Amino acid sequence: MAKRRFGERLLTASKLIGTAVRHVTGGSRQKSPYMFPGWQRMRPVKSLVDYQTFAEEGYEKNQIVFACIRKIATTAKGTHLRVERMVDGQGEAWQEHHLQRLFDRPNENYSMRYILEMMNTYRNLEGNAFLIKEKKGKQTEKLWLVRPDRMRPVPKEKELLGYVYVPVEGEKVPYLPGEVIHVKFVNPLDPFEGLGRGIPPLMAAAREVDIDNRATAFIDQFFKQAAVPMGVWGVKHEIDDAEMTRIRARIDEQYAGEAGWWKDLILDTEAEYQRIGLNMEEMAFPDLRSMSEVRICTTFDVPPILIGIKAGLEASTYSNYEQARKELWEEKVEPETADIIEAMNVSFADELGEIGQVVPDYSHVPAARDDRAAQFQRADTGVKGGWMTVNEARREVELGEVENGDVFLRPMMITEIGEKGLGMVPAKEKKSRKATREEMGAKFHKALDVVARAWEGRFEQAAREQFEKELPAMLAELKQFKRRKADEPWSDILKFLLGVISQNTQFWKMAYLPLFLALMDEQGETISASFGISWDLSSQDTLAWLENYAFTFAEQISMSTAEGVRQLVMQAQLEGWGVGKLADELQALYGGWSKDRALTIARTETIRSSNAGAEESYRQAGVERKEWYTALDERVCPFCGEMHGSVIAIGTNYFGKGDTMVVELPDDALAILPEGAEQKGRLLTMVMGYSDVGYPPLHPKCRCTLLPVIED
Repeated sequence: MAKRRFGERLLTASKLIGTAVRHVTGGSRQKSPYMFPGWQRMRPVKSLVDYQTFAEEGYEKNQIVFACIRKIATTAKGTHLRVERMVDGQGEAWQEHHLQRLFDRPNENYSMRYILEMMNTYRNLEGNAFLIKEKKGKQTEKLWLVRPDRMRPVPKEKELLGYVYVPVEGEKVPYLPGEVIHVKFVNPLDPFEGLGRGIPPLMAAAREVDIDNRATAFIDQFFKQAAVPMGVWGVKHEIDDAEMTRIRARIDEQYAGEAGWWKDLILDTEAEYQRIGLNMEEMAFPDLRSMSEVRICTTFDVPPILIGIKAGLEASTYSNYEQARKELWEEKVEPETADIIEAMNVSFADELGEIGQVVPDYSHVPAARDDRAAQFQRADTGVKGGWMTVNEARREVELGEVENGDVFLRPMMITEIGEKGLGMVPAKEKKSRKATREEMGAKFHKALDVVARAWEGRFEQAAREQFEKELPAMLAELKQFKRRKADEPWSDILKFLLGVISQNTQFWKMAYLPLFLALMDEQGETISASFGISWDLSSQDTLAWLENYAFTFAEQISMSTAEGVRQLVMQAQLEGWGVGKLADELQALYGGWSKDRALTIARTETIRSSNAGAEESYRQAGVERKEWYTALDERVCPFCGEMHGSVIAIGTNYFGKGDTMVVELPDDALAILPEGAEQKGRLLTMVMGYSDVGYPPLHPKCRCTLLPVIED
């Protein structure tokens, strides 16, 4: 399109609008209900907010605003835009349409994912997002995204004439209404009846953002100046300005900043000090800041748990996180994405024709795949359970049929069905039940073991990181007792050290909960493939069970850590160590834990969580009994060998905590004793000191697995 002067282009647009109205009304133009303010007509409407300030003070300097907008924008950019056409009342992909090529490559600089991310960022920051359509003839060839504060609507008397792009330098560029896609939030005070500019969520949250920014600045100053007393100094004699300056400079030099926190404050003989400022505890500072953070999140419709602020972490569980993720999608991102899609359908109406439409494809958005995943899960359960054919399952998930798909699949370890689905396969054609179970059990054990070992590295790394985080907190507590009096009880030191361990229990839980979840999910696939048993990992019962499982694990870790520290402090007391010696020994203890104990935790907990998830999946599937299975090789300890083949009811324990297991060592075997076991002659004894034993592991580094007992 050849460039014309702005007035000429808008005049042309105005004439076109008038012609269209006269055509529809038969030449008798109806009166528009709109009547825009006279002083604003033909004037470009500027941004309703100070965009530069919002971007700098809100987005760049406030972590909550940044996290909220980023969470919204990055979630939304997973949407793919598709062009569909209606055929016999059904929508089908219209791949050859030029708009599909446009959405696949909007211009040579940006992808559609990036454009969607920026449109959501601009809308939540400034309230508006603008796309410029570059056309060749009647077809749009490119889409360009522009900063919202530089694009300005231009109203006439009762209509929108177009837009003006105001660059930093150079001439203003006019655009007709059909050349711009404008997506905005509602502005209830818009003088142009909805044709003007929108307002952003950040406008409503501006005061809370200012409070949060000031709180951050306060903390910064607190750490820089905390050792300078916030109070009044008094002396009993008169001092001049020079003396006052000297005293203040001396205090600042000796005590200001982090380095001066632990220095003793020395007063002159006639000096007195009275504190008049409030400390953070007296101001309830954490609660005050939490209030502003939550209000910012509320304004953006982002659940606090998703961006990791204090209010969200206090109530964080996996189930809560999943629910919050879905809530963000359903209540915030999907409706805002629908606004963009609707604006595109309106703007591209002449290019789409009567049968075309732009639709969103949410298959690449994790939060939107929940319902789809449940649909596949139902179909998967039907196929693996043997009561739904492959093609029936494919129709269930809206996929086409396949050749030879009208068959039932038989999972492993399920009695085979006859040719017509009635009688049983002749016994002479089957292996014995025991041989079949041993063969299938060996395959399942190997498959489960492969998955567990693949996760050992991540479990070990998580344990090391937790020990490395816990040690500095322990040493910091010891510093308080470095100058302790000789008669000060060691019980005080132990009390504070155990307090650190107790506080870190939650961190162990949060570090391992996602690992447990991911490992159990992967093991669930192995279980499904082996037995035709599906595990609904997203059910509320399972998530509640998993959270309780992670909490129990974290408690056991903390109890073991506390016992190790308690023994060390008792040794320090008996041998008369100083606090410095105790700190050195504590470092050595944690150093060993970061290596040996972290590895033991990894090898043991991968097996424990695998089998815990297996039992839960069996319970959900209605299996009533379980069987202990071990690898029958030269590395199997006598205890695990004795457990092999033991069958009990689902939900019951093989041993209770504190129970003792006694086995006799075979004459032709060497004793491979697990940790904690004792040998007296041919008798081997092991106490179940960790917890109840409802499934493997029986002991640290145990390699056993749990099988379902499926009746004929």
